Amino acid sequence: MGKLDELAKLAAIAAIPRHASLQDLMAACEIVREALGADEVYVIQAADPHFAKLGTAEPPTEYEIKQKGYWIVRRTLAGAPAGLLAGLWVQDRLVVEGFALQPGMPVTHVACLLASKESSSDMLVVRGPFPDGLTPDQMHFLVTACSLLSGLVAGVVDAEEIGR
Repeated sequence: MGKLDELAKLAAIAAIPRHASLQDLMAACEIVREALGADEVYVIQAADPHFAKLGTAEPPTEYEIKQKGYWIVRRTLAGAPAGLLAGLWVQDRLVVEGFALQPGMPVTHVACLLASKESSSDMLVVRGPFPDGLTPDQMHFLVTACSLLSGLVAGVVDAEEIGR
């Protein structure tokens, strides 16, 4: 299956953001994971008092990145141009280096903000590792996927708020 087929699948899921469910979001993350050959893809959301992975019962204090790491990455991306992908080196749950991702740069993680009209606190995190970095095609795919996921995440979050 090519990247265009995977983007078409994502677009089909994202086309119904007002009726989106957490299962739709998890399916979209799985499409991204498979397309990139990643170990894990998830959405992290600023919540009080922790950053929380959508769709997991795992306690935030046990995530593969410490809470301060998510905060630093989110703060850095919030001041960056839209569509920027952050490359990260994570070791022992600590973000030891973060930078604007370039093709071929080895990374353990990639992150991008999923900005919506309500918030820019949602962030897509892709856990590699990618010892040879991402290709230009993979980076283009990920930028487009992040755009599609922004509306989907907003729909899921809105549905959760209405449910409460």
